[in-house]
Amino acid sequence: MGIEDFVRVVTGDRPPGFPFEREIRLYQVQTWIYASDRPAYWIRAAGRLAAARFLERMEEIELGTRRGSGQRLRRLLRNEGYRALYDGVIGAYGGWTELLRTKQHRELDAYVWKRYKTSGIIADLIEHAFRYLDDGGTEKRQAAISHSVAVRAASGIRPSRTERSIFSHWTANKAAAVMIYVDQRQDFRLYPRDVSGTSFVDGLCREVKDQDHIHRFFGMCAYVGETLNLAESEYSIISIPSTIARLRPPTNAI
Repeated sequence: MGIEDFVRVVTGDRPPGFPFEREIRLYQVQTWIYASDRPAYWIRAAGRLAAARFLERMEEIELGTRRGSGQRLRRLLRNEGYRALYDGVIGAYGGWTELLRTKQHRELDAYVWKRYKTSGIIADLIEHAFRYLDDGGTEKRQAAISHSVAVRAASGIRPSRTERSIFSHWTANKAAAVMIYVDQRQDFRLYPRDVSGTSFVDGLCREVKDQDHIHRFFGMCAYVGETLNLAESEYSIISIPSTIARLRPPTNAI
């Protein structure tokens, strides 16, 4: 399974296969948006850490405590939902041993935050190409990433960057560039929450319940991505389920 399947679960295009799958996949998608340069690693790390938090919640509900013992673990594993969640994420990603080897949540948070701080550059690149095409532009050269990079480098926008530096940022973030643009320019606030925070589980549950917010986000991503894809094949566009209505994000004409 990959990011496109996670989007299907989060948007309700396919039913969850185990308890809290929708919440965990949402956290993985949020992490991927700002850490798409090493998706195999960071998506798994985010999944393991989130699953561990939801397993803890199930332990509290089942046993009234998180203090473990062999007897308590055997009791938990008799719980079909607990076992399904474990198998669906922890087991699928290598078991408890791999969870122990996963970077600590502070390292994940620090990595995502570092990428987030410079992601405005990526939003600028997508915005230039998308607004040109959405305003009726027909010259592919004007929508090419090389043109957007040159415009961004000469714009004087802070933080200022050379074309070489901007291309480096683009290469590291292009897989999720459309989602970065929609998240930042339309203020969806999908930055992943602190996995160690006391509100992590309840917060993700609230986010998943707001399907209108989620559908609007992915509907705009689909509209922007498909607009770019019509004119320029160098943009990386993930597949958004056809059940999600395409929504044009509000912009000002260039």
